[in-house]
Amino acid sequence: MSFLKEKLKKELILEPFISCKPSLFNNDTLKDISMTFNSVLVNNWLCRPIIGGPATGAIPIITSLMHLTYHNEKSFYVRKTMKANNSYIDGCVPTCLDRVVLVDDILNTGGSLLFCAQVLREIKVDVKGFIVLIDKELPGTRERLEKIAPLHSIFTLKELL
Repeated sequence: MSFLKEKLKKELILEPFISCKPSLFNNDTLKDISMTFNSVLVNNWLCRPIIGGPATGAIPIITSLMHLTYHNEKSFYVRKTMKANNSYIDGCVPTCLDRVVLVDDILNTGGSLLFCAQVLREIKVDVKGFIVLIDKELPGTRERLEKIAPLHSIFTLKELL
């Protein structure tokens, strides 16, 4: 984990806004990120959950997790705008029987993850947890998300600065 932390410190963009995109598009770093996310999944959920998240930040993480660890498991992402078929979800649409964990790269206000959880709630799917790579620890964010499900932050922004 300390090796990943050092990689993220080197690749983190601070201006004009916090971004870890270079890490998400670096194959070696993304592999380490995915294995770290997988460790959190294995340590917190006995049954493999379906992995989903907001479009953009979560897509590289979800894709890498599926490739490196889950292979044929289900995954999805949630768009910000509705598709022509009246759905926000691309990929495998979860059902009320599925365990769902939402992932994202950077946690700011939690708005993207809350939107994903709302979309899932509308189709009667409960979120069982959230995993984020970098938590900016903005006031109230953790509390808003943990009203829905446990939040696991791999790193805080303070740890990487």
